Amino acid sequence: MSRAKSIEDFANNFKGRLDQSLIDQALNYLQYNEEPLAFEILCEFLFENSVPITKGECDLANMIAKGMCIECNVVNRLQELIK
Repeated sequence: MSRAKSIEDFANNFKGRLDQSLIDQALNYLQYNEEPLAFEILCEFLFENSVPITKGECDLANMIAKGMCIECNVVNRLQELIK
């Protein structure tokens, strides 16, 4: 699975929990091959809007970040949102 597809699938988990315009805004960066930026922005939106996430979703976020070889503080902060 491509990185872009992984990010899209991750984002789709939050339909109904995060405003669709914010999801679309983050995913828009995928059109420009900016996968790390799209992912980081999506995670930032989740954190800023206090969107509750599952442990599985948090684990998936960490796996995506590691797959892109990025260390993203906002991904680490998602653990605070686990419900």
